[in-house]
Amino acid sequence: MQEEKFTETLTQKEKRELMGRYVTNQKVQHDIDVKLMAIASLECTLGIDSTQAEVNKVKKEQNKILSDIKKLDPIKYKRLVPQDLNW
Repeated sequence: MQEEKFTETLTQKEKRELMGRYVTNQKVQHDIDVKLMAIASLECTLGIDSTQAEVNKVKKEQNKILSDIKKLDPIKYKRLVPQDLNW
């Protein structure tokens, strides 16, 4: 309840700085959601019989998508990836 009152008193700029563009911009939220679905789809292509080359290809593509997310909203990226990955 106190958190709701706190966020109600913030300006749009303050919300964006604290919570990221994902929370404050519907287009950014949609774009990131689409990218997260793409990551999930890539994960679904892997199985126990996947070769290391296939796994590496998926990881490379996921890193590219995560990099796009980082450009859209660095705060959301930090929530998704607690530390920068160097796969």
